Amino acid sequence: MRNLVFIFAILFTAFSAQAQMGVTITGNTTGTALSATVGVTSNYNSFGVSCASATTNSGSNTNSNGIIQVSVTGGSANFTYKLYTGSSATGAALDSATVSATSKNFTGLLGKVGAGQAYTATVEDANGCVASIAAPTKSVTAPDTLIASVAQTTPDLCQANNGVATVTVAGGVANYTFASLGATAVSPFTGTPATPVIATATVSALTNTATGLSGNSNYTFKITDANGCVVQ
Repeated sequence: MRNLVFIFAILFTAFSAQAQMGVTITGNTTGTALSATVGVTSNYNSFGVSCASATTNSGSNTNSNGIIQVSVTGGSANFTYKLYTGSSATGAALDSATVSATSKNFTGLLGKVGAGQAYTATVEDANGCVASIAAPTKSVTAPDTLIASVAQTTPDLCQANNGVATVTVAGGVANYTFASLGATAVSPFTGTPATPVIATATVSALTNTATGLSGNSNYTFKITDANGCVVQ
């Protein structure tokens, strides 16, 4: 009988040693997981910014008016939005904000001719969840730089104010508006140059003709494209 009790005690001890321990993991299983989308919302005739970078003859142009919007669904407020330059979220953020809103506009962004300036966005919610953005990198594109040239096509040989010049534009966005900014006399001419005649209507053509020009005079012209970019 004592042997039977001893065997039972050994079996009980063995089964007790195999007892399993468990734990319940808490978490947020309600609502939807955090996700985000990124889009360029600025639109200047299909470009993300109005003008390309300034050049020597278009110093008034700016290309810092692009806008990227980051929108989120799911997750828990507040949300921390960050924007980086380049194709990855590395280095210091260009801009960041923590708000309760489910969207954030990043403004004052630059465009870059050709490939475009790349930006990457991230969103983190109050639980530390980071949005999985399928295509986080967006490019803010700019039109080609607006440039212009002017060349004499007919001289004023008889002091009759019958000189002709051709103004040619490239880049920018059609349509274009041409205007005269006046003229200055060049020695030995000491008089007042004639006012040029040039079509000022907004046109898609890349050339325009100015007539009625005085000899020995410097004429200046201004071209404005459809996005308001100026070259002169």
